[in-house]
Amino acid sequence: MSNQYFNIYYDPVREGYDPSTWRALYGQPVVGSNQLMIREAGMLHYGDILRGDSVISLKIPAPAIGADRKFGFLQFSKNAYAYFKILNGALTAETSNGTTSTAISTAITWQSAWTDTNTEFRIKWEAGTVTFFIGGAQQTAISDISVSGDPMSIYLSNNSGSDTMLLNYMNVKGIQSYRFTELVEGSSFEFYVYKSEALTISEAVTMLMVILIAGNGIISDTVTVSESVTVTLIHNISVNDALTVTDNLSSTPGPSTITIDVNDVLTVSEDITRFNQEFVSVNDVLTITESVTTTGQEFISVTDTLTLTESSSVSTPA
Repeated sequence: MSNQYFNIYYDPVREGYDPSTWRALYGQPVVGSNQLMIREAGMLHYGDILRGDSVISLKIPAPAIGADRKFGFLQFSKNAYAYFKILNGALTAETSNGTTSTAISTAITWQSAWTDTNTEFRIKWEAGTVTFFIGGAQQTAISDISVSGDPMSIYLSNNSGSDTMLLNYMNVKGIQSYRFTELVEGSSFEFYVYKSEALTISEAVTMLMVILIAGNGIISDTVTVSESVTVTLIHNISVNDALTVTDNLSSTPGPSTITIDVNDVLTVSEDITRFNQEFVSVNDVLTITESVTTTGQEFISVTDTLTLTESSSVSTPA
């Protein structure tokens, strides 16, 4: 008796973006110009695939600083995968069985003919071997224990900021085993975002010469925190800001007249917008410590300006 194989395809013109077919991991892909536009979004197909030959036609920019894209096969919770990965300026082919990853990520030299052009990225997943093709040409093959023997799903993620990854079509042929998992109504998915910054500036100024004779001292501090958080659907939000300004001014008594002017301005602006259930945690710690010691007639001016702007992003599986 001959083996039975399965074949599936996806066409945005026919299906659009159907949430009963795709699980949005973060963000929200949309259809435009007969292609699926994936911008700051990740998606996982509901089909359980055990081995197969997948072709994903994509239009993407050349790898550059800030790029973060993955496309291929993934089992999310186990973190088993076989996919192309673009991180900053590097394109690699990577596999993992959920425990052991590719010993050395296989680098692929980007060709200008692939830039912003509909290009077929093909992953042929067989028992013990995954072969990667681009534009019809084999780029590399991985044959070690990192090749998963468990079912996975088609996975696409573009967390590159402002640019868009366009999906033209997808074909998967010769699937050894296939099962489509129906969407469970009312099910929730939480994606976690952690972002924390700490800035510390310490200044010590000692003047030993006469610069300016004056007769007043001014200390002025301005602290501004602006936060805007918008979340759709189930959410937990925690925003914590701690700002400390410490000014310590002293001068040795004497006949001189002293002018000291210290101005501190701190601004924190945070804007987080997500479109799925998630946990968002933003923590900011900013500290300015200034110590000024004077021993004569002088003019001292210390000005500090710190600006922290945060744009939260979502991390997807490695």
